[in-house]
Amino acid sequence: MSASACRGTNRDSPRRIRPCGVNILLYPEDTKAKRAESFRVPEDLLPYLLRYLTEIRPRLLDRRPHAGLWASNKGCPLSGCRIYDIVRAHITAKFGKAMGAA
Repeated sequence: MSASACRGTNRDSPRRIRPCGVNILLYPEDTKAKRAESFRVPEDLLPYLLRYLTEIRPRLLDRRPHAGLWASNKGCPLSGCRIYDIVRAHITAKFGKAMGAA
């Protein structure tokens, strides 16, 4: 997923969590191919996503609610570029090499 695709997760849109699983929906303008995409959250990740949505995200938002899925520690929506930077830093720290580096 590109950094720009991460923006699609901060879109104003209703989020519905159903017992049968969770799908992430990306709008055409947020994907490299300029077409809507949808992918299912793997079952192994579902408990972590649900915990984030029910316990962690509400604490981050405090009194500054917004429609963005990913919130910063300041309560603001994370941009696609910032999400990319955070993931890249964690991968570099863990594996000693940035993703996409030759």
